[in-house]
Amino acid sequence: MKMTMLVLATIVIICLCFCYARCRKYDNAVARGICKMIFPGIATVIFAMVMLFTRHRNISMLAHSLYFISTGWLLSFLLTYTIVYVGMKPKEKIKYSLMYLLLASDAAFMIYNFFTEKVFTISYIIYSEELSYYKFEVFPLFTFHAFFVYSLVVFTFAALIYKIFHTGNIYRKKYISVALIVGIIVVANAIFMFLGDAIDFSVLGYAVGGLLIYYYSLVYIPTELKHQTLALVADDTTEGLIIFDENNECIYMNNCARKILGVDSESLKLTGTVAEEWLDIHNLKNYKNTVINYRHNTVSDDRYYKISFNRIDDEKNYYIGSYFFIQDLTAEHRRIDEEHYKATHNGLTGLYTTEHFFDMAEKALKEHPDDTYLMICSDISNFKLVNDLVGWEYGNEVLVHIAEAFRMSATPDEVYGYMGSDRFAILIPKDQYDETWFKAMASDITYTKEDISYVLNLYFGIYEINDRSIPVSVMCDRAYMILNTIKGSYTQRIVYYTDEVRENVIRENELVGALDGALNNEEFEIYLQPQVSIDRKLIGAEALVRWKHPEKGFVSPGEFIPIFEKKNVISKLDVYIWHRACRLLKRWKDEGREDLSISVNISPKNLYTLDVYRIFMDLVARYEIEPKNLRLEITETAIMTDIAKQNDLIRRLQQAGFFVEMDDFGSGYSSLNMLKEISVDVIKIDRIFLEDSTNIERSRFILETVIKLSKQLNMEIIAEGVETKEQVDFLTELGCDIFQGYYFDKPISVAEFEEKYLQ
Repeated sequence: MKMTMLVLATIVIICLCFCYARCRKYDNAVARGICKMIFPGIATVIFAMVMLFTRHRNISMLAHSLYFISTGWLLSFLLTYTIVYVGMKPKEKIKYSLMYLLLASDAAFMIYNFFTEKVFTISYIIYSEELSYYKFEVFPLFTFHAFFVYSLVVFTFAALIYKIFHTGNIYRKKYISVALIVGIIVVANAIFMFLGDAIDFSVLGYAVGGLLIYYYSLVYIPTELKHQTLALVADDTTEGLIIFDENNECIYMNNCARKILGVDSESLKLTGTVAEEWLDIHNLKNYKNTVINYRHNTVSDDRYYKISFNRIDDEKNYYIGSYFFIQDLTAEHRRIDEEHYKATHNGLTGLYTTEHFFDMAEKALKEHPDDTYLMICSDISNFKLVNDLVGWEYGNEVLVHIAEAFRMSATPDEVYGYMGSDRFAILIPKDQYDETWFKAMASDITYTKEDISYVLNLYFGIYEINDRSIPVSVMCDRAYMILNTIKGSYTQRIVYYTDEVRENVIRENELVGALDGALNNEEFEIYLQPQVSIDRKLIGAEALVRWKHPEKGFVSPGEFIPIFEKKNVISKLDVYIWHRACRLLKRWKDEGREDLSISVNISPKNLYTLDVYRIFMDLVARYEIEPKNLRLEITETAIMTDIAKQNDLIRRLQQAGFFVEMDDFGSGYSSLNMLKEISVDVIKIDRIFLEDSTNIERSRFILETVIKLSKQLNMEIIAEGVETKEQVDFLTELGCDIFQGYYFDKPISVAEFEEKYLQ
């Protein structure tokens, strides 16, 4: 039996040396802890063999002492290894200094015993003819050694058991395996000590335990943990994973892949699933690495996947398996779709943006080359004013309402978009165009707030596309160009593009574009039409404007003034004429003709866009003229638009010394009651009262009533458009104060006026 023990001990020592060499290759604290245990483990086996084979008492006594010392060191290093293995924090570590002190004390006791035999002693026992050995007997002082080594065992077990109950399931096996190894060794040692056998095979357990600890700590458990961790990671990942062996059998499928394929948690069968649409899953070894973009249609929505197939070959290029890696790109597709939608659709209305509308309209025209299309563009009159008055929230509601109306009525062949501000555009096949719908749409926008209704005027400009070579943006420009010709109209909401209208618009734009240059070059001239009293005395003139264009010659005021008013540039011309009139009055004053006045017109829009009072006060101060010599004409329509506001302005001007005239009385919606409400100084009767009428007596009665009422209100009467002596006599009889018209003179240049009337 001794030889058997020796052979086993030799094998164990060789294995421990091998383990030591292997542990040196691991650069971690656990491996270093195992290396430390190997040396006392080998020593323990060697000393045990010496104890078994020697017949010399002193050698046996020394071997026993060294055996107990090495056992203490072995268990101490087992404890330090355990502390590292379970990952104790520094504050939980046992004070190593105390342990080393106890180790030194234990060694001192054993060395002391070699000389005194006060701790234990040995006696030679002949067990049989073939087996004899020294048996040891302990004394009370041996209790210190026993307590010390068993305390080390207890602390080791405590650390392992604590960790077993305070770690996840996946790591529990890691600590249970070491605890079982230590427990089996301790139990075996206790059994052999209790039985008192001649040969203590449990000594080999120390070394075998070291081997097992090495294997479980550095080989088996880490590998198994890696596999389990990878499996958990694979199951927890948002990408699908399906693994096949060399026979194309599915050996693993993570949760994500199961969800995608609709496979339950217990099955690995792929037959009948969408995986068969990717590749021939029964002949995967015939495929090379490839990527498949797959769209999976479901009841609720569409899913997008990127499927990577990869084969697995060994170092000799033998096929040993393959796997599918499935990436769910649905969120990315949706993000891209959302970004594309935001880039091509307006956030408020949901309609195409301007640029995308141009692209889609161009695409529709190319796809239907034989169909006739209309480009319809819309605009809302005074929309900015509405935003300012009632808030942009309502303005947005209006835009959404219009967009929804276009969307609800649109056919599949229509293209519609939001062009910004208050503009929309529609490309529609001509045979699907319904003018009635657009007329109804134009009259359907009414805002009501606090019992006050505000009607918005929606206008449509329509361009029939007959030249597809021009850009879509130019088509829209033409539709908007024609739209602007009716913008502001109360009767017409839809207008169609024609070449004639285009020429007119171009002409308008040319005139507006030439305005600033004409003002700088003084191409505009004042023409004066005399105003004479009832006794034929010259009292002044009305300043009228003439444009002497360097290329086109004289441009009629009837042509350019309405255009300037529509384009909101009339204020530039008005202010220019006011300056010229004041300069002329200044010259007349210097020449001693302070008895003459000049009447200038104030365009209706200037009453809202200019500070009229401040401008005229600055003018009379700058040119040093009397306000009474600069008469201000305000049209009847402008006064009636806001009587209270205009009356306030008129009073301020009158208080400053200006004479205010109401021009064109009778051309609009005049009423006799209005004469009582306004506070002008002069009423200029429109020529409409002097034109031929089917009921002359009725016209005479009305005119006589107006003049009589004006006289009672201390207003002067100027009759304009007087062309015959009969009209002069007629108006004189009715009590008219001042006359103006071709009967006396046409509008003439300043030079001619001065030569004719002032010399």
